[in-house]
Amino acid sequence: MASKAIRAKAMLRGIVKVVPSGDTLVIMDLGNRASTEIPPERTIVLSSLIALKLARRGGKQTTDEPWASQSREFLRNICIRKEVKFQVDYTLPNRGLEFGSVFLGDKNVAFYVVAHGWAKLKTERDLDKDKGEFSPYLKELKKWKDKAKENGAGCWTKATAGAVRNLPPSLVGDPNKKGDITHLVEENKGRVRELQAIVEYVGDGSTLHVYLLLDYQHVRVFVAGVSGIVNEKLDC
Repeated sequence: MASKAIRAKAMLRGIVKVVPSGDTLVIMDLGNRASTEIPPERTIVLSSLIALKLARRGGKQTTDEPWASQSREFLRNICIRKEVKFQVDYTLPNRGLEFGSVFLGDKNVAFYVVAHGWAKLKTERDLDKDKGEFSPYLKELKKWKDKAKENGAGCWTKATAGAVRNLPPSLVGDPNKKGDITHLVEENKGRVRELQAIVEYVGDGSTLHVYLLLDYQHVRVFVAGVSGIVNEKLDC
C-alpha cells in the first residue's frame, strides 16, 4: 500500500548522477553525512509523469516508443551533474519506488519537461496503480500538458522522422560479436575521422559506453593512455 503523500517535508539536496528515462533521475543525496562518505543514491520518479518507453539492449523491446530517446536526452541535458532540490511526494514500497518533485533552483523540473512535450501525465488507470497518490502540482501539470499538446510540442508533434531508434545487438560483452567489433575498429583505425556518438554512461575515469550515430551501435570506448580508478560496477 502506498504511503501518505509527503507535502510539508523539508526539501532534500542532491546531485543528479544518471537519467535512465524521461521521467526518472538517480540522485546522490547530499543530506546529513560526513564529508568523506560516498553519498547514497536515490532513484526518484517524477510524480504523475509517465515517460515514453526506451528500447532495451538484449530485451524484447528493441525499438523505442516514438520520441522516447529525445525525451530522456531532454531531461538529461537539463539535469545531469546539476545540484537539485527534491522531495518525496509518495512511495510504493511494494514496488520499491519513490515518486517526487525535483527543482533546479526554483524551477519545477516536471513543469519544464511537460511544457516541452517530453512526458505525458498518468491516466486514471495509472493513478489507480499508484494507489490514488499523485503529484501535489498535478493541476499545474495538466495546464502545461494541454498547452504542449495544443502546440504540437515534443511527443505531441505530428512529425515522425527520427522519432524511433531500432537498436542493433550490442558489441559490448558478447563474444559472438567479436568479428563485428574487429571490423568496426579496422574500418576506422588510423583515419582522421570523427565518429559522432552519444555517451550512454561513464564506467570510470577512462571508460565510456556510447551509442554511435546514426545506427545506434553500442560500443565501449577506452581513453588511450589513461587508466581510471574503477568504480562499483553499474547494472546498465
